[in-house]
Amino acid sequence: MSPLLPFISEAYKVSPETTGWMVTVFAVTYAFSAPFFGWLSDKKGRRTIITFGLLLFAISNTLTAFAPSFSWVIVSRILAGLSVASITPLIYAIIGDIAPPNRRGTWLSIVVSGHLTALWAGAPFGTLLEYFLGWRSVFVVMAIIGCILAVVNFKTWESIPKSDLTRKLLEGNLLRILGSVSVTIIWAISMYALYVYLGAALYSENRFSSSEIALLLLFMASVPF
Repeated sequence: MSPLLPFISEAYKVSPETTGWMVTVFAVTYAFSAPFFGWLSDKKGRRTIITFGLLLFAISNTLTAFAPSFSWVIVSRILAGLSVASITPLIYAIIGDIAPPNRRGTWLSIVVSGHLTALWAGAPFGTLLEYFLGWRSVFVVMAIIGCILAVVNFKTWESIPKSDLTRKLLEGNLLRILGSVSVTIIWAISMYALYVYLGAALYSENRFSSSEIALLLLFMASVPF
């Protein structure tokens, strides 16, 4: 998203700071709705909720691509936050459910590495699409991928109930969970407060091209923290 903010700002004639609300509403929606989808997946099954999330992801990105006004862009990013909240946490939950106890850490680390790889690879890939086809094409491509993955995930995952072992491990550990969440919140604020607006600042203050912004974000995301 960061390399695209300057171009979205120009398209809708809003300031870069206002455009950054695209990320804010996405993140806030994600944070508050993820626990609900976790609870709902315990009731309805992981596969059903993940498939729903991927279809909503496709719809939300299509709306972002063709939004007639910036207000509709904000609505689309709220829907995108809901969609990702019903996907990413449940993938981790599925791994926790199906992985052998002695391999759970290894399996989770592989999933996380895929997530972080997407973070640094997304910037140059999205910028390349923007350069040749315009920023709207990035969201069209994501919508298409979302539809494909909805089919793949529906055929791949079986509805797996939450394991009794995991439930027992969580009982009585609320303070420990809240402590872990607080660490994640501090880490995310320190990283994404810079990451989101860096592209807009480099464009407005230094007139960096989209390819230069993408290259800088690529190196930034590749550095281990």
